[in-house]
Amino acid sequence: MLTSEDRTEKVLPIILECIKDDSDEERRILGLEMVEKLAELLGKEVCQNYLMYEIVSLQDDPVFRVRKETLLRALIPISKALGAGTGGP
Repeated sequence: MLTSEDRTEKVLPIILECIKDDSDEERRILGLEMVEKLAELLGKEVCQNYLMYEIVSLQDDPVFRVRKETLLRALIPISKALGAGTGGP
């Protein structure tokens, strides 16, 4: 089990690195998959302060598939996490 601090310090940088990789479409999609699975565990603060802005920027990605996956994989989990209070355990 990862603590909240571990999630922020160890998992979040991996997600952000993937999402921000402009040279690799597959890596951006992998980042979106991680957001889909981990947004609620990362919690409201992390989603609001870090992930939300990155996800919004991916809506304008030049690759259609990345834009599509952003809508399908990330917006709903981020929205749920933002409305869930503190998030995971």
